[in-house]
Amino acid sequence: MHLRVESALIDFSSQIQNANTTKTALKVAFEAIPQFTHHRNYLLVHIDAHSNFYEMDCIYSDDKKIFERSMLHMASFESLPSTQWKGTLNNASKFLPILPEAGIPSTCEITLMPALHNGQVTAYLILYNLNSIEPGESTQSLLMQFRDILASALSNITLKKQLQYQADHDSLTGLPNRKLIKTETEKAIQVAHTQHHEIAIMILDIDRFKMINDSMGHIIGDELLRQLANRLSQFTSRRDLLSRFAGDEFVFLFTSERESIRNTIPDIIDRLDRVFIDPYSLGSRNVRISASKGIAIYPDDGDTFIDLLKNADAAMYKAKRDKPGSHAFFSKSLHDSLSDEMEIEQDLIDALTENQFELYYQPSIHLPSGNMIGAEALLRWHRPGHAMVSPDIFIELAEDTGLIEPIGNWVIKQACESFLRWQQQGIVLEYISINVSSVQLKSSKFVDTVKHILHVTGMKPTHLELEITETAYIKDYQASLDKLKELRTFGVKIAIDDFGTGYASLKYLKQLPADRLKIDRLFIKDLPENPNDAAIISSLVTLTKELNLELIAEGIEKDAQRDHLIKAGVMMAQGYLMSPPLSNEDFKNYYISNRQVLCLGSFSECSE
Repeated sequence: MHLRVESALIDFSSQIQNANTTKTALKVAFEAIPQFTHHRNYLLVHIDAHSNFYEMDCIYSDDKKIFERSMLHMASFESLPSTQWKGTLNNASKFLPILPEAGIPSTCEITLMPALHNGQVTAYLILYNLNSIEPGESTQSLLMQFRDILASALSNITLKKQLQYQADHDSLTGLPNRKLIKTETEKAIQVAHTQHHEIAIMILDIDRFKMINDSMGHIIGDELLRQLANRLSQFTSRRDLLSRFAGDEFVFLFTSERESIRNTIPDIIDRLDRVFIDPYSLGSRNVRISASKGIAIYPDDGDTFIDLLKNADAAMYKAKRDKPGSHAFFSKSLHDSLSDEMEIEQDLIDALTENQFELYYQPSIHLPSGNMIGAEALLRWHRPGHAMVSPDIFIELAEDTGLIEPIGNWVIKQACESFLRWQQQGIVLEYISINVSSVQLKSSKFVDTVKHILHVTGMKPTHLELEITETAYIKDYQASLDKLKELRTFGVKIAIDDFGTGYASLKYLKQLPADRLKIDRLFIKDLPENPNDAAIISSLVTLTKELNLELIAEGIEKDAQRDHLIKAGVMMAQGYLMSPPLSNEDFKNYYISNRQVLCLGSFSECSE
């Protein structure tokens, strides 16, 4: 019986729960009293919602004054006249089985008066035209049963709604969750398919959110998500849907009655970007953030929620890589690029175990004498079925997938073993240099790994040089500084690679435990014609002398470049003018054919 009551009251409860408030007092209910004057008996059921249950009072009387007093009490409530509902309870036995037992005829009329009082939902259920009912204890008892059944039914409906809300909404922000956005998108796809319209899915991901969490704590990170969710909710129109999908990712569903929604997206993006203009107040700090956005459109970019979400996610990551805070649309070319990237990633996983990597070595030359002083180890990948792959193609992917650490460790070990073999073969060099990724440098195991490789190979630390780019150490400066100091104390040489293309701060330079600076090819390629580059080279020569650092230029391709560098005081260089990167065997042959004077001292002591 209770189930039938609940079913009958679904609409009734929904009208209470979903009612929109007005500022008009509940005069409508009081003014409605005259329409009841020709009736003899009234039943007034007061429904007061508190949390998860309803308390109900039941007044049954043929005394109009009692009814009037009850209605006057209602006059202090905030009215919801737009939801006033009237109707005849036909077939009462099917809907509220207790009514016939109480002698209430199926033709009785009902008025529902929803209201709010002190922020709480309340309502009055008024039954009238009850002339056939005779007052008495039996009738009153049955009416109390009716009250209790009605209250229980409404409480169950409310609880079910709350449980459904919790299942469909994110507990942190109150926004719809991934379950609800999936359901609503699937519905929108069906409508769009029928009406030949488009819909759009947009993924919004906060840039560098992990840094905020790590530096300010997860409680502050949660507060940022709540504030952002509030701003985004104000931005979202009624026909759109915003959800918190996971972590710092929000997903929008945009629908349109027009055939094409693609043309409306730029305006949406423009308005959305305004959400990030003002800073966010987090604790004692004001923090500015940005977010990258990816868009996929039905039906061009997918005909299911999963496909649209996947493609919007791919577009978002493209935007984040290209320029954080920007947006990107999914496209066929992006799909092809991602497919190629996925194939490379899968092949990269097998490359290390299947010995597909090889080290090439580019000589470092003492310019005045032409003698080889050292070598830089450069990684190459013999990908099956493809031409040899340059690191420019796969290193970033290796960093993103976490493969860079095992690959980087392999490079260090192989380079050390090659250097020791060369020594046994009479090829005596001062050092071999190896490029180190920012991901490797960030690892807590990095220093111990380098020391372990030196120990197991028998390589002297002074023969190993690690090349660190400015952007690599600046990402976590203090931790990087501590690691580099420890390695240098151990004897390992440190070189700053691509100097001048990153932050180029003298503050960092004077603190770093560096032995050598490498001048990036950017400042070499226009020598000697470009006076600005010439001035920079001259300044670097003076600076490194004062700081007791060695200087090496890379990217030398012309005699005029080499001659200018020698004249400026740059004694060391790499470049295709002297030699491109060479395989192990070619490197040995190059050394033998070009070795005239063996230089065993420091660069400044090398002579003809």
